[in-house]
Amino acid sequence: MVEKTDVLIIGGGVIGVCSAHYLQRAGRQVTLVERGEVCSGSSHGNGGLLVPSHSVPLAQPGVVLPALRWMGDPESPFYIRPRLEMNLLRWLWRFWRKSNRRHVERSVPVLRDLNLASVDLYDELAAEPGLHFDLEHRGVLKIFKTRSGLDHAAEHCTHLTALGIQARVVDESEIARLEPNVRIDAIGGVLYDQDAHITPMKFVHGLADLARQEGAALHTGTEVIGLSRDDGRISAVHTTRGDFAPGHVVLAGGAWSPQIARDLPLRLPIQAGKGYSITFERPDPCPEMPMTCDEARFGITPMGDLLR
Repeated sequence: MVEKTDVLIIGGGVIGVCSAHYLQRAGRQVTLVERGEVCSGSSHGNGGLLVPSHSVPLAQPGVVLPALRWMGDPESPFYIRPRLEMNLLRWLWRFWRKSNRRHVERSVPVLRDLNLASVDLYDELAAEPGLHFDLEHRGVLKIFKTRSGLDHAAEHCTHLTALGIQARVVDESEIARLEPNVRIDAIGGVLYDQDAHITPMKFVHGLADLARQEGAALHTGTEVIGLSRDDGRISAVHTTRGDFAPGHVVLAGGAWSPQIARDLPLRLPIQAGKGYSITFERPDPCPEMPMTCDEARFGITPMGDLLR
């Protein structure tokens, strides 16, 4: 039996669930398939940060050599499993080609506007009855223990403010004022006022429930195993629980998207990177705002009654 649907969304993470909500509300008949459970991948374990401050692309001048060193270190912030595969080599080539000033200057306004619009949309969703995901506009504080690290961040701060991103350098006393309940061993930092944070698990699960209430069909434990094409269009999506005949397809499979799209004439420049997090009950005392430390390459985010 083949199930017909107007729009088939592949992937039950934040992108897939948001797509289901907005398309269903726009009057489409939406079906979402997810190989695991809704919000079971990186949409669950991330830092929960909404970051207009992250409007500079990773591919930028001076990052190639550190990136190559990090790639070989499983404990680095940029670990990709080394292997002799054409897709990885092609991705590395494109990354190197884009690590230039011209690419950064073209990308920043686009990323800035996209990130600021995204925060506005989270505000709209937070006003939906019954949808609660601990949205807070406290900014994000980036802290430093070394003068060289702080000086480098101050230069970056100046660059961002020139591009319309709110950022300011703060000293030890200002950090103590921002976080009076905890002792922070830092000589200074940068505060990004436009950033916000949420509890991502509550957001994705809550929006999935809202999409269901609006009429979307969500099928978990349903893995896509192949795609069929006819006259340049996807005519069928084959899954472990039957086939679908969609009018349109939204591919939101994250790091698995290239594998899902292997039957299509597409080369998606996506490589899986390592990520990990630890979540526990919120201690007392506890930071009230998210903080990151580039020097030690970690971040913490308070999420309702949890700390990640």
